[in-house]
Amino acid sequence: MVSDAQQRLDMPDDVVQQSRVRTVGWGWDIDIAEEHVEVVPQEATFEWSPETGSVSTVVAAASYWADGERPKGITPSPYEPGDVISEVVTSAEDLDIPTGVVTLKGSSREELFSALADLGATPESSSGELLLAIGQLLSYWTLTDEQHATLMRMLVDAGGVTVLGETKDRLGREVIGLRVTDDDSNYRNTLLVSEDTGRIVGMENELTTPMEFIPAGVVGYTLWDVE
Repeated sequence: MVSDAQQRLDMPDDVVQQSRVRTVGWGWDIDIAEEHVEVVPQEATFEWSPETGSVSTVVAAASYWADGERPKGITPSPYEPGDVISEVVTSAEDLDIPTGVVTLKGSSREELFSALADLGATPESSSGELLLAIGQLLSYWTLTDEQHATLMRMLVDAGGVTVLGETKDRLGREVIGLRVTDDDSNYRNTLLVSEDTGRIVGMENELTTPMEFIPAGVVGYTLWDVE
């Protein structure tokens, strides 16, 4: 299934690299002192340039839980869909993006690893560690199909990747799940690959065992290619 996705990516590129990223996702907002957990669905847009700086806008999105399906102990978002949660404008002088990320242009392993290294990856990184760096890279760039194909090959070559099979993401898109696990972590991350385009379109973060008042389960996700 992974090879099928990569074959689709080997077709002529339909996506150009651009420093604008739009995502849909949610994460648990945890107040440890109050033992309070709430979920804030969000639509985020991040656009940047070394010459002009960046603009980051976060808007409240609709909940993905129907009435009666919200897990016990998880309170609703305090925002209504469409509410602007935040808008942050950063000047070019204050823009803090690693040099390897800013200068990324090509799709070779060497070029992509240069960017990933500035995000914490090393030649010895496990697939779990590499996936975290890939997620960060995708928060800065909308990448080409060829770049996505290289990132997936790098992830698989790092070892410890389990193909979960076909499913649907939280936007109803047909995807293949690629799960990575770090033995010394209570968290497990899954990469979602589009069956239609072969591109990386999402990542889910799952807590495998309960932690005090925090229940086990998916604690956050990010979806890309949502234009």
